[in-house]
Amino acid sequence: LEKRLEHPCVNVRYDIMHDRAALEEVYTYYLQQNYEGLMIRIPGSLYEDCRSSNLLKLKPSQRCKVLIYEMVEGSGKWLNAAGSFLVSLNGKQFYVGGGELTEQKRRELWGWKDSPFSPVGRVMTIEYKELSIKGIPLQPTIKHIEYGY
Repeated sequence: LEKRLEHPCVNVRYDIMHDRAALEEVYTYYLQQNYEGLMIRIPGSLYEDCRSSNLLKLKPSQRCKVLIYEMVEGSGKWLNAAGSFLVSLNGKQFYVGGGELTEQKRRELWGWKDSPFSPVGRVMTIEYKELSIKGIPLQPTIKHIEYGY
């Protein structure tokens, strides 16, 4: 079943950026051409057949505010800590993971679950790449939980 390509190696166009202004100019150009974004390789790095900090994806993101309906306890390492949050945006509910939160913050939030400091009922700012066809943010990450004081 192995499919063999006649020419498995393909040269891909690349540009060398010497400063942030040049990078932003090229990034804006490609977005205007309907590309998703840019791939940025650390100079001198080699190809790796895995996720790598040598190759970064630069895509536009958006922010919005959502209402927290529920805080779900984590599992494994995250027992007795906030794992994810059930939130709502435009009447659609979805979960936002706590991946951006420190271990200390996750445990602190979970400890507040039955107190006036609970995040449930509060507003959370999330960042996401795009909306799914169902209108749900893809790859949402927590940026801020509002406490109003």
